Amino acid sequence: MFIKATRHGNYLIPDVNFLAPLAISFYTLQIVSYLCDCYWGLIEPEKNPFRLMLFTIYFPQMVCGPISRYSEIGGQLFAAHPFDYEKTVHGLRRVGLGLIKKLAVSNRLAIIVNHMWEHTEVYNGMFVWLAMAGFALQLYTDFSGCMDIVLGYSECMGIQLPENFKAPFFSRTVREFWQRWHITLGAWLRDYIMNPLLKSKWLVLVGEKSIACFGKKKGRKIPVYLAMFFLWTAMGLWHGDSWKYAIGEGWWFWLVIVSGQIFSKVLKKIKTALHVRDDSRLFQVVQVARTDAIYLVGMVFFRAASLRDGFERILLSFSGTSKTDLLRGLFGIKVIVGNRGWLDLIIFLLAICMLLISEAFTCCGKDLFSVLGKKHFAVRWCVYTAALLVILVSYGVNGQQFAYARF
Repeated sequence: MFIKATRHGNYLIPDVNFLAPLAISFYTLQIVSYLCDCYWGLIEPEKNPFRLMLFTIYFPQMVCGPISRYSEIGGQLFAAHPFDYEKTVHGLRRVGLGLIKKLAVSNRLAIIVNHMWEHTEVYNGMFVWLAMAGFALQLYTDFSGCMDIVLGYSECMGIQLPENFKAPFFSRTVREFWQRWHITLGAWLRDYIMNPLLKSKWLVLVGEKSIACFGKKKGRKIPVYLAMFFLWTAMGLWHGDSWKYAIGEGWWFWLVIVSGQIFSKVLKKIKTALHVRDDSRLFQVVQVARTDAIYLVGMVFFRAASLRDGFERILLSFSGTSKTDLLRGLFGIKVIVGNRGWLDLIIFLLAICMLLISEAFTCCGKDLFSVLGKKHFAVRWCVYTAALLVILVSYGVNGQQFAYARF
């Protein structure tokens, strides 16, 4: 670990940099999970080095995940897989959806977000949060699009990889959000960092002393909160070796989740006093909006150049936006149209519609591709044609690699 201080005005803020062997990557975490499962006796060690190598470097998931367990895909990798027409078609449909997310939505949104982020003289006030909403959607369509391509291609070969996303922006709580976003990373951190810590001697001792001081009900929660702190610290540092990641992608969400659990009784009393029902559609919409807003705060630090830049962007977001500035800012977003005029705008909106439909099906627990496969021949091919048009027209627009390929 290297620590150096950077002067920000009258203050010195230490910058932290870590040496990460082989990078804290999908590849490394997958190997660690295999070694731990073998050590704990959860799986039998693989004696064939070539089979172990196949599991380790199964090429579709090496760069961006998902983080698979040996118990999940080991047997699939070594079994025979004759050609399956249904699986192949289903997989290709998913690859197509992934290409739409990446090429037609994420790459185009990147143009808008970069433009708004670099011109704060125009895009301040409410535009900061609008830019963050665009960035969150850009990042999501980039990463989930990559997962659709990986899982779809793997399905064509007969291998079912674990899901990594389940419509996270429809989550009602922050905890639920992270159970739907990058699912395999969250599960890995829970099983290989949080749970072992809870069983460690020092946290067991902390729990015993906490129970003695605060009672059984409150005392046994303290070691859980401490273990969660280490989990979220690891989550932040996995995203990058600086304070902005530790705070924005780690401690901020830990604070929100723990605060929600501590004040759960108070919040319940407030809901009762206001006669708010959990099954109320309006209340559910408010919960979703609140969860997404909390996530956007973390995204500010993820996108910012530094920790200080992140705080400055948040302060900038509270500056007033006059009607003139609002109109000027909205007119400035004309970069969305691109070089081919209104065609790019139509393609972008069509891709957004396709994205919303797929997310709605996922949120309802339905498989969009299975439903599409049961539709009439003419309906299916109209959808296929539209999807292919969106992909072809979007190819080459702001071409860039997948964002999570560097992790």
